[in-house]
Amino acid sequence: MVCFSHWTIVFLFTTAAAGIINYDNKRISLGTRESTDHQSMINRINSSVSRSSARKRSIPGYGQLGVPITGPEDLTARLTNIILELKSFVHGDQFDTLGFDKLKFTLKIRVTECLLWVNENDGVDKAIPAQISYAANLIRFMENSVELLKFYSSPNSQAHKLINLLIRFNLRLVLPFDSIGNPDRKRDGYTDMVVESLAKISDINEQFRSLGEVSLGFSVAFNNQIARAQNTVLTLADRL
Repeated sequence: MVCFSHWTIVFLFTTAAAGIINYDNKRISLGTRESTDHQSMINRINSSVSRSSARKRSIPGYGQLGVPITGPEDLTARLTNIILELKSFVHGDQFDTLGFDKLKFTLKIRVTECLLWVNENDGVDKAIPAQISYAANLIRFMENSVELLKFYSSPNSQAHKLINLLIRFNLRLVLPFDSIGNPDRKRDGYTDMVVESLAKISDINEQFRSLGEVSLGFSVAFNNQIARAQNTVLTLADRL
């Protein structure tokens, strides 16, 4: 059985999908009425998903909830597709906030279904929990970033503008990682991307510092975003 004490699902599930990691018995609890509530929720969501679209996918049940997972290969394929779908919201320096907001709840449930399958099956390769953890972290990161983008959507000062730029830059930095969250060294233009990213971070940082005194809120927001960008790019640079 996979030991969940070595990794954490970091997003909060809501309403009927409210899931809690139970570190005592290393299983997930969806509440005392989990089967009824979960299936009811699945039926409601599936009613709004196009079955014709799902049939065009290569994975059975893609985009549909409640379709049984047939084994480790199916599970890995579903997780990989969830991660690719999350990354598809990134378009250059832009992020599809409307698309993400529309699908994030369904994506959370799809990750939850994968997690429940792992809980119920022995001998799961350790790479699978790592992939589930990465998918969950990615959802939470994008969810937080969308809220920040909404707040900084209409830059009315240079500090405001630079923070907005950094938020979008950090979203773009999810792309050069593979399906379990490791730097994808085989990605085309990897080296150039790392070098350009380091230069961009330095330039943005210099621009912000040149502004002189800014409000504490702007300073904290900027420092959080620049620190994340620096840590991410340094992680990528370690693979050069």
